[in-house]
Amino acid sequence: MAPSNRRAVKAGRAAIALLALMLAACGSDGSGGDDAAGGATAPGVLVPPPPPSPTTKPTMTIVANPAEVTPGSSSTIIWLTTNATECLASNAWEGVRPTQGQEQTGELFETSKFRLVCTGTGGSVSRTLTVPVNANPTPPPLPPAPPANAATLGSEWHPDPDGDGVTDSDNCPNIYNPGQSDSNSDGTGNDCDPGFAPPELNGPVSNLRAENVTPYGAWFNFASPQTTQWGWQAILAWTTDISETGSLAGVQAMIDRGDSVSRLVHEDHGDSLAQPFIVTDMDPDTDYYAVVVHEAWDGLSGEVSNVLAFRTQTGPQLNLGSQHPRVYANTDLISSLRAQYNSGDDKWQAWADELGSQALSAAASSGSGFQSRLFCSISALLYQVTDDDRYRDAALSLFDDNVSFWEGGYLSELTYMFEDAQLGMCLDLLWNELSPAQRERAVLATLLQDEHRVNDVLLIIHDTDDTAGRARSLLIDGLTACGDNGLPTGVASRACAVMDAGLRAWYGQQLPKARRSQGFFAQSGGTLPDGIFYDGGTMGYWYQSFWALHNSGDPVTNYAPYLRHQLQSVTLNALTPSEDGVFTMGDIEAYSNNEANSFQFDWLNQQNYAWLRGLLEISGLDLAAGWSQFILERHFPASGADARSLPMLLFNTDTLAARDYHQDVPLANLDSGMDILLDRTSWSANASQLVFSGGWSGVDHNHADSGHFQLYRRGAWITHEAFGYAGPISWGGGHNTLQLQVHDDRGQYSFNAANTQRIVRASSNSAHSYVGSDLGGAYKSAYDNFDAYDLVQRSLVWLKSDEASTPDTVVIFDQVHNKPSAGSLSRKIRFHLDMAPQISGRTATATSNQGDISQRIEIAAVLPTSSSLDHLGPTGAIPGGWPGGYHTHRVDIDPGTGAQQLVMVSVLRTSNADSFVAMNAAGVDTPQVAGAVIGSEAVLFLKDDLRNTTGAVSLVVDVPSSVGRVWLAGLKPEVSYSVLPVVNGGSISLTINEGSGIATDEGGLLSFELDGGAATATYE
Repeated sequence: MAPSNRRAVKAGRAAIALLALMLAACGSDGSGGDDAAGGATAPGVLVPPPPPSPTTKPTMTIVANPAEVTPGSSSTIIWLTTNATECLASNAWEGVRPTQGQEQTGELFETSKFRLVCTGTGGSVSRTLTVPVNANPTPPPLPPAPPANAATLGSEWHPDPDGDGVTDSDNCPNIYNPGQSDSNSDGTGNDCDPGFAPPELNGPVSNLRAENVTPYGAWFNFASPQTTQWGWQAILAWTTDISETGSLAGVQAMIDRGDSVSRLVHEDHGDSLAQPFIVTDMDPDTDYYAVVVHEAWDGLSGEVSNVLAFRTQTGPQLNLGSQHPRVYANTDLISSLRAQYNSGDDKWQAWADELGSQALSAAASSGSGFQSRLFCSISALLYQVTDDDRYRDAALSLFDDNVSFWEGGYLSELTYMFEDAQLGMCLDLLWNELSPAQRERAVLATLLQDEHRVNDVLLIIHDTDDTAGRARSLLIDGLTACGDNGLPTGVASRACAVMDAGLRAWYGQQLPKARRSQGFFAQSGGTLPDGIFYDGGTMGYWYQSFWALHNSGDPVTNYAPYLRHQLQSVTLNALTPSEDGVFTMGDIEAYSNNEANSFQFDWLNQQNYAWLRGLLEISGLDLAAGWSQFILERHFPASGADARSLPMLLFNTDTLAARDYHQDVPLANLDSGMDILLDRTSWSANASQLVFSGGWSGVDHNHADSGHFQLYRRGAWITHEAFGYAGPISWGGGHNTLQLQVHDDRGQYSFNAANTQRIVRASSNSAHSYVGSDLGGAYKSAYDNFDAYDLVQRSLVWLKSDEASTPDTVVIFDQVHNKPSAGSLSRKIRFHLDMAPQISGRTATATSNQGDISQRIEIAAVLPTSSSLDHLGPTGAIPGGWPGGYHTHRVDIDPGTGAQQLVMVSVLRTSNADSFVAMNAAGVDTPQVAGAVIGSEAVLFLKDDLRNTTGAVSLVVDVPSSVGRVWLAGLKPEVSYSVLPVVNGGSISLTINEGSGIATDEGGLLSFELDGGAATATYE
């Protein structure tokens, strides 16, 4: 069966199940251990083997069902061999066994091992299956909101992000491993241990694994066994019949059924895929077996990979009521809104008056464009609540306009997305006012557009706003029309197939992003990858989907922490201290601002805060909902309403008081999905603010900004990115990053990067902020055959000002280790300014008059001492079109050395111009430590791989006797160190050893005060 036909059959099956309003949960996860290549797999229906070949070595698959048991429970051992004539059992079972079969273990009270050795004329094979006996802990609830102003350095929130059912002390929290196998007992499970089962060069894939398992499939990854210039074709295939996994013929049968996907793999031998295989074609609650094979020009070749056994998750438990409206509103909500309306709710009435007037005007000018059509749902909802026939008549007029538009021919992708599923929404709200013929005509119009897009949702996965918008439309249209609702059977079945496609896109593709805290598409912290301009629309698509599914039986409560993270990361912590805008990120198609170099709020933000206000309140997070209400009342009056303000009618009532978030939200926020650190000195308008980006890239509207930072002080951005739409400013050179030679002149990869880059260390306190990032993945690309660096890391310590007279100082430490075979490569650091600097030696200075006061900016190239500075002037204007040009002044630091291992230390300092004193930064450089001394403070960095947290540290470093405070970054987190200072004339010799003494913080930063021969902790 062709894949497209198979997909239609599966959609029909899912639709029937949903019409029955039940997707049954059954079975158990399966896993096993092994003592030979091949590994044990999860339970399945085992097919009798063929007769043994006289010379072929035997093979064996052995599984336990269930894979784990509680004390006193039993499991069933199932085994299957080929080319074997006899088997002998030992350990927890004894004696001769047939070459295939199944057997009860009896009651188990301790972890037991079942060994089986089978022999044939071609040799023997052995496996040892471990059945763990564990108490079955109750899964912990979703974490509550953090206490007021508690630091939020990390956005891991879901108890089971990988979907393996292990919610307590998962030894591979981001890899599906229900068996928790850990062969070397190092606390890291086999499936996420980089040293476990590495592939042989040009051998088969040996570590196929799932990063997430969903109701409709999984996200698959593996390490490449090959290194080729042009890549090799990998086929991922799956089956419910384990016997098919043992041969290329069995894999071909999977392919022939359409149970496979394929793509070119460019990664070198031993490297994992930068972007996983994402499969959404499977059935819920089903045991599957997946393998990978190599497809050559003449067919499948080589050996089959290891077999990955997994069970898909339970499907969504939807409850499509028989009454409309049921998707964008329901009878309970309508009743509640009527009560608010009748009680004279001032907030609701203000928006109803404004939007009602606009809706009536839109109906009077029917046919004038999509903004008018979007008032259909607003009119329909107002009629439901007020019984005002004017709104009913307006809704019916706009409904006809929508139907005519949708049935007029295929819409472009952008038009389809921007129409906001308006026809499906309005159909749901107006259902009871329409004749059967009108309903059918409207559904057929949605099907014309939706069916055109059902089979290619995954094809646009890198266009994240398009992906989210398409999933939203399929869900709303399908949920509205699927079921026994008076439509002709064929039409309703087609709507169910559309719904099934939406469910697969949502649960199989979108929701895993919200759970992931590392790797490609990780978005657990709420920041979306398509940038500050586009994420307003994309977030709206997410909220519309959450709302539609909540009304259909899947509570949004399950993702409430994610919504809270999104509010903090994209708005509360992202707002500049003036609250006139947020920091820029990603493509900006059109720029308008209330504050130079910030991106201002617009109508997309207004509707999104209304969505968040309602969804968070429904989820029981009243505090966070109050923050949203505060933003709405502070920034978005009813006079600014427009066609996208529908959620203001759904949720904006007097029942929830606004809550000033400044008294609750922590100053520092680390989004560990997109790896963005936001920190500030206070919530005052005079505060300073730091932004650091260290995460993955590679989707539409992303920029190459790994390692970029920007600083805001006294009402102005001191340094920031050169923002705009695509073009050179989207490359590494458009940001304050390390500019390293890659295969072209972009300075860093965005698309096709290895995508292993991330923040690995972070901490914040009243006097500092620290971040350490491993950036090698941003300068490596298998697709472009470029791999020239063994290590690229950037650490940054921000010494915070007092918001009055003291300066803000940022010390940047960069390490670059070229591969020995790489040869000479260009390397430099870039800073962006809004004014032309003056360069003298290794220091650049400039004066900014953009903020509240005049400020003096210094940039110093401290190490190496061979460094030189260069100034590049603007080549473009503030962004307004494509491609984006450099509208900033750029200061480049060239290290002036081709050393294989490069260490660079640079300092950016901003002071009040009227109290400016040159910082005269001096370098500190020893075999173990590098850094800078600025006045009475020394900021030092350990010359070590930030990922290394083993091995004791012992070092000696000298600093000037004028130093009164030392910051040492890169040590083990939350470990005590003894500090012995010895004054020796004009210097202080510091001996630092791991042991009792002063403790490092959660990021591994040690800070202490020096007073003669004594060292005391900076923070008590």
